[in-house]
Formats: sequence, C-alpha cells, structure tokens
Amino acid sequence: MLKTRVIAALIAAPLVILMLFFTSEAVFTLSFLMLASIALYEWGNLAGLHSLAQKTVYIGVYWFAAYWMIETMYMLYGLIGVSLFWVWALIMVFIYPAGNHWLSVRLVHLAVGLLLMLGAWMGLVLLKRLPEGEWLLLWTMILVWGADVGAYFSGKTFGTHKLAPAISPGKTREGAVGGVLVAVAATLALVFIVPAYKTFQLPLWLWAGLAVSLAVLSVAGDLFESIVKRSAGVKDSGSIFPGHGGLLDRIDALIAVIPVFSCIMYGFYNMHI
Repeated sequence: MLKTRVIAALIAAPLVILMLFFTSEAVFTLSFLMLASIALYEWGNLAGLHSLAQKTVYIGVYWFAAYWMIETMYMLYGLIGVSLFWVWALIMVFIYPAGNHWLSVRLVHLAVGLLLMLGAWMGLVLLKRLPEGEWLLLWTMILVWGADVGAYFSGKTFGTHKLAPAISPGKTREGAVGGVLVAVAATLALVFIVPAYKTFQLPLWLWAGLAVSLAVLSVAGDLFESIVKRSAGVKDSGSIFPGHGGLLDRIDALIAVIPVFSCIMYGFYNMHI
C-alpha cells in the first residue's frame, strides 16, 4: 500500500512542479481547470449522478461558472465566500454526525461541489498571478504533502487516540499533530532557503502561524471529504491513482487550503504596494 502511494506521488510531484514553473498562465489555468473537472466528475458520482449526460451537464455548468468568474471582478469575492464556507465545514466536522442532512439534498450536494472546485481553481489562478506566485503555490503544496506524510508515519508509530472515529476511524490525534509539525518544519525550511519568500516581507512567526493554521485546515478538508464519501457509502472517490484512490482523495486538503491561503496572500501583497 505504502509502496504504491510513494510511486504515484513520485510521478505526480514532478508534473505538478513542471506546471507551476514552466508553463504560461494560460496553460496553467487550463491544465488545472481540467484537473478540477476530473475531481468534480468524482464529486458528481458521490452526489448520485450516474449517467454520462448528467455529469457532462454538471461539468459544463462548472466551466461556464469558471469562465464567468475569471472574466469579471468577482473572483476575489468568490474566494472570500469559499473561505467562509470552510469555517462552516470545520464546524460540520466537529459536530458530525449532526448537521449533515444537506448531503441528502442532491441540489445542495451538487452546489457544494461546484463551490469547492471553483474556489480551489480560482485560488490557484490568483496565487499564480501574484509576484513569486509559483513559489507560493509550491509552499502550499509542500505544506499539504508534509501534513499528509507526517500524519501517516506519526499515526503508524505513535497513534493510539482516535481523531474522529465516526468520520475516519484510521486517523489519530497523534498522527494529526505529527502531520502539523512536519508541515510547519518543511515550510519554514523552504522560507529560509528560497529568497523569493522575502518578497512578501512576512516575519518568520507569521509564516509559522500560517503554516499551523493551514495545516489544521488541511486536516479538516480531508475529514470533510471523508464525510461526503461516508454518506455515499464508498471508501475512495475513484481509482485514478494506484494506492491513492481518486483525484478528489488526493486534493481534498488542497481544496480547503488554497482558497484561504490565496485570500490571505492577496491581502498581504496589497498592503505592501
């Protein structure tokens, strides 16, 4: 299991870095829109869309909304709205199984999927447009990867207390803490090593605070997707990655972190120009 996870990660990571640093904004935007569409296809399965026609319409609505958002002045407002949604999602994780009745309303379920995929994609585009945006995106991904890897090994080694047994029985509090610590260590090391991060003039304690907050949010994103999968009665959102499940399984934490981080960094950048 671990071997296949590592192999898949080793293949995916260079491709992601290639898209971050060596593609134009147009290619970057379209590439990640396609990836978001695959994740939305998987979300449609979880929400009860079974026919190809239904899924095609669903993705078509997503593409129309994405085009409209990026061609208007509402992208930032949309990202703020998605960030506020994650506050609600965090509450849903804490109070589960109470408050999950929305999953039984298909239109609401589908609308949430559209909102989350739009938020993640718009956040990627906004970060890419900022000065040194590629490095900000790399920082975000290392944070999420670090939290995931740290949680896996910490949980295997020290895990005894369940984090959220009603949602994901395999996750432990020790694993979550270990994941947060690894994410913070990895991202602070990156800030020390790469001069590009000095562009934002953020003190080290603020980078550390961001890393802790976003690492915790990444755990919430993972658990929120687990709630959605549990409601659909499936273990994985798909099978596109050997040992990893579906694309949605691999980016659930990023879906939560990207829109929030993009709003924060956009605000910091505009404070310093």
